[in-house]
This record gives sequence, structure tokens and C-alpha cells, in this order.
Amino acid sequence: MLIIRSHEGPDAREKRSGFGGMDVGYTIDHVVESGKLITVFSAPDYPQFQATEERYKNKGAYIVLEPPNFDNPHFYSFEAITPRPQVNPYYDYVDVIDSDEELDLVSMVTTTPDGS
Repeated sequence: MLIIRSHEGPDAREKRSGFGGMDVGYTIDHVVESGKLITVFSAPDYPQFQATEERYKNKGAYIVLEPPNFDNPHFYSFEAITPRPQVNPYYDYVDVIDSDEELDLVSMVTTTPDGS
């Protein structure tokens, strides 16, 4: 079995002990008798749009699976272009929270019409 998951960037990785960094855009997290768990992250030089000058200088990556079994992934890493072109984000990144830790979970609690 092969499980490929995506979008766990270098900022999340540095908070998890026992997991490798996202320097080359992917990691092979577990290899066991029943298969592999791979994480791929496609955003090089993360974060692109944040209110910070700090960058991880990581590579992005993608994976190609080929028939007949699709069980032998081929990894391709790439770097961000430099200098970075001027682009506008699709949202106001300064006012958007950056992680689950910043969520105000209490304000998200809702009740049903019967009060439960």
C-alpha cells in the first residue's frame, strides 16, 4: 500500500518530533511491511504570502506514479525562481490567521434550535 498526502509544510514539520524536514519538497515518513506513507509539499521557498520576511528556503516537489502497479513513486524537486516576481495574493494575507493554533474555537461553538 502507498499513501501520499500533501500540504504539510516546513512550518508544521518543525513542530513535530520524529518527522523529517521538508527541505526537498517531500519526505518518506514511514516504511513498514504493509507499505509507505509519503508527504509532498509543492510550495517552494515557503511562505509565499505572509506578513514576514522569514523564509524556509525549501524546495517544492511532485510525484509521478507509473503503471502497472503505481507503487514505485518518482520524485521531482524544484526551487522557486529568483528574484521572485511581484504578484498579488488572492486574499488579504496580513489579516488571515496562519494556523489552527490561532483559531478562536470558543467563538465557533454553535447551538441547535433546541439549545443543545
